[in-house]
Amino acid sequence: DQYNANNQYTATNVSFHNNTGTALLSYNYGPLPDQLILKNTVLSGLHLCESASAILDMGGNFQYGDSTLSCGPTIPVAGSNPFGANILADNGGPTKTISLAATSEAVDAIDAAACSVSIDQRGSMRPFDGNNDGTAQCDPGAYEYTDTTAPVLAEVTPVPTPGSNQLPNYTFSSDEAGTITYGGACSSLNTGAITGNNTLKFNVLGLGTYTDCTL
Repeated sequence: DQYNANNQYTATNVSFHNNTGTALLSYNYGPLPDQLILKNTVLSGLHLCESASAILDMGGNFQYGDSTLSCGPTIPVAGSNPFGANILADNGGPTKTISLAATSEAVDAIDAAACSVSIDQRGSMRPFDGNNDGTAQCDPGAYEYTDTTAPVLAEVTPVPTPGSNQLPNYTFSSDEAGTITYGGACSSLNTGAITGNNTLKFNVLGLGTYTDCTL
C-alpha cells in the first residue's frame, strides 16, 4: 500500500472485510481530489466504498456482499463472503490474516500473468494451484489459498502380467487434478493427473518384478 503527493492511495492485494464503518473513504484535503487505486483486492461486507467515482480499478478486484454501496461498475460483484466462517487469525507470517474459504470464487480467480506480487502477506508463494485444476493462478487479497491436503489415490487396474511386460500400463483414480511425481525404478511421460481415472504407460523396464515404484 502507498499514498503519494498526488492524493492517490494504492492498494494492491489487500483484503477489506466486515469493516464496521465504510471501508474506503475519499476526502479532498488538497488541491487534487483523492483517488483510490485498487488492484487484485478483495472488498467484502457492507458499506465498502463511500464514492465509486474516486475508485480507479486496475483489474483483479472483487466486491462481495455489498448491497448498499458500490465500488463501481467495473469491479464485479462476485457473490457471498469469500472467507466463509474464517476470522482474523495466525495463519503464519508476521501478521494475522483471514484465509479464503476453499470453495470461494476468489481462489485462482486471477490469471498468473496478472499477479502483482510473488508472495502473499504470510510469505507463501504466488501463484498457487489452489483449486487443484492443474493450473497455478493467483488469488485477490492478502491471502493466497494453498490446499496442502494430499489427494486420495486408489488402484483401479494393476500392472498386467508383472515380470514379463517391459511397457506396462497402470490405472489409478485421484480425487484431485495435479502433477504426478514418480519414485523408485518406474517413470513415465505422463506427468499430469486428472480427477477420476488416470492410465499411465511406464517407460521401458528390464524384465523382472519391481517393488519400489511409487507415485
